[in-house]
Amino acid sequence: MAKHEDALRCMALGDEQYVKDVLAMQLTNVDASGLDPKTHALVRLGALIALDASQSSFQWNAATALASGATVDDTAMIEPDANVCSTPSRPSATSLTSSS
Repeated sequence: MAKHEDALRCMALGDEQYVKDVLAMQLTNVDASGLDPKTHALVRLGALIALDASQSSFQWNAATALASGATVDDTAMIEPDANVCSTPSRPSATSLTSSS
């Protein structure tokens, strides 16, 4: 299994230690993460969604993901399915990128 698949699996399973480790990463340690900058930014954004972080954290990380080459469609792919996991406090992909 590829590293990015392992990362997504850990987040999907709610591996708290993994999510904490990802969020603890500094943006300057992309090389140490073993991920490309785009994937690194998307994993960070996914971790923030999993933790239901603040809107400002989402916006800052969405801007970082877009600056790293991610598209709005990429950010929408990590957004929870509204029919499965409906939490009003979670932003939509459009709101994440519209204020960037």
